[in-house]
Amino acid sequence: YHVWEFFPPAFNCPADMQRIGHFGDGGKWICGMSIYESFKRRPLTVYSFGIAEDSSFEQEMLERTNAHIFGYDYTVDSFGPDITEVYQNRTAMKKAGIGPLDRAEDPPFYTLESLMKQNNHTYIDIIKMDIEGAEFDALEAFMNNYDGQQLPVGQILIEIHLFEGVTSVHKVTKWWERLEKFGLRPVWAEPNLLAVTYGGVFPCCTEYVFINTNDKKNILWQ
Repeated sequence: YHVWEFFPPAFNCPADMQRIGHFGDGGKWICGMSIYESFKRRPLTVYSFGIAEDSSFEQEMLERTNAHIFGYDYTVDSFGPDITEVYQNRTAMKKAGIGPLDRAEDPPFYTLESLMKQNNHTYIDIIKMDIEGAEFDALEAFMNNYDGQQLPVGQILIEIHLFEGVTSVHKVTKWWERLEKFGLRPVWAEPNLLAVTYGGVFPCCTEYVFINTNDKKNILWQ
């Protein structure tokens, strides 16, 4: 067996599951895409952490929904070339990282809470996150800010990284259980086998989709 068998997507998406964007690292599975497409009462708010050079997910979300997408990556200056000019007015990109603390570096790092305040947001419909192991501390800090409250996010599309010698199974378990306490439930998993294919190492990374079952603002329930 492998470690990811201890973290199964044991719940069901209440709607359709679709893969958005390219095959490989650029694309993500999303729960209820048809619901997001038909929702017109307000613009969707999407935060994307870890852009690299592939913005196919963001481009398809812009094409198919009314989303406004806020991107953050401290390694690149802009979204990838996938974003066409007609949709650029619904995007905002900042060369910055996300972490457990605000750090005035070059490029800077911010907590998720700080970024929401900068954007005058109180709610995020979808978070897409691929930040090479930094997801644990970043989301732990986010949960700390809302301890005992409702977490203001509808869905999280995330690649979880279990790097040998850096992150323990015990740490992942504690973090996972805390997500569950906030009502986040895993409805999809996709192992990333590139590390195995090209690096000859154990399957360190898996893509997950979490939906927030406690979230009264969640479009999936409307």
